Amino acid sequence: MNNRIVITTDYLRPGDTVDTMLRDRGLEPVYSPAGGTRTDEEKLALFEGAVGAIAASEPVARDMLATPPQC
Repeated sequence: MNNRIVITTDYLRPGDTVDTMLRDRGLEPVYSPAGGTRTDEEKLALFEGAVGAIAASEPVARDMLATPPQC
């Protein structure tokens, strides 16, 4: 089972409290802060297979969250 959590914020980092909390619960944080404009295809690929997301640095469209059925 995939346990990826996509994190697009620029203020959460590997090893911080949130990272530790997620990992303690068996989740796999994937950090990809917005560093500019992403294409729609890049956004969809980023969320593919994810079970959740913490996104605050860029807009998230409905189709991005609809692609991974478990999200």
